[in-house]
Amino acid sequence: MPSDAGGGEAHEHLPRPGSLEIDLVDDERLRALAAGAILVDRSGHIQGVSYRQRTGNSGNVVHETLDRFHHQVLAGDLPQPGPDGWTPQHAEALAATFDAVADKFERTGRTGRAAHWFLDRRAVRAELLAWFVRDGQVAAARRARLLRSEFRFGYDADDIVALPLTDGRELRVAGFADRVDELATGELVITDHKTGKADHYKHVSAADPTEGRTRFQLPVYAAAALAAKGERPATATTRVRAEYS
Repeated sequence: MPSDAGGGEAHEHLPRPGSLEIDLVDDERLRALAAGAILVDRSGHIQGVSYRQRTGNSGNVVHETLDRFHHQVLAGDLPQPGPDGWTPQHAEALAATFDAVADKFERTGRTGRAAHWFLDRRAVRAELLAWFVRDGQVAAARRARLLRSEFRFGYDADDIVALPLTDGRELRVAGFADRVDELATGELVITDHKTGKADHYKHVSAADPTEGRTRFQLPVYAAAALAAKGERPATATTRVRAEYS
C-alpha cells in the first residue's frame, strides 16, 4: 500500500518484494540508485542448482540448512570465513546440518515418494556442498564476513523500507532476505538464495534492475540493507550490492 514519502504510518499488509509487479514504481529512479549508492547485480560467479527439478521440498531443505549453518557462524560456534574462505570444518558442519534437516523433513512426511527422495537427497547434498566451495571462494576474494541470516525488514514503524513512486510517494514493502555480508571495504552484500534455474534471472542487471518492472527483489533488498544501517538510498554513504546466488 503506498504511503506518503517519509511517513511513519504502519500497515498490516505490506507487499513482499517477490509479489510486486506494478507500473507506478519509478524505474528511472531505481536505475539511478543502481548506478549510485545501490549496485543491483545478478550473481555471475555462483550458478543456481536446479533443486526444483527434483523433489518439491528440496529447496526448503536447502534454505533451512543454510539458515541453520549461518546461525552457527553468527553465534560464534563456527568461525567467520577466513583468508581461504570456508574451511573443511565449515563443510563438515554444513553437511551435518543438511543431514539433520533432511532427516526432519523425512520424519514429517515432506519429502514425497521414498524412492525419489533416496536419490534426490544424495544429489542435492552433493550439489549444495559443491556450491559451498564456490561460495567460500567468493567470500575469500571479497574478504566477507556474515552479518545476518533470514534478515527481517519493513515490518516495524521504525524499520521503513520503501520504493519511490512516480507521483512522489513511496511504496513501503516488507519481507525476509536470506543473507547479508559485509566486505572489508565496508560494502554490504545482500543475497537471495535461488534454488531454481539461474536463467530465470538472466535478464536482471543494473541497467534493468526490475526486468521490465516485474522483479523487485534486488532493489528492495538493497534498500533494506541500507535501512538496517539507518540510511536511505537518496543520502546513503554505504555501498550495497544485491544479488541472487
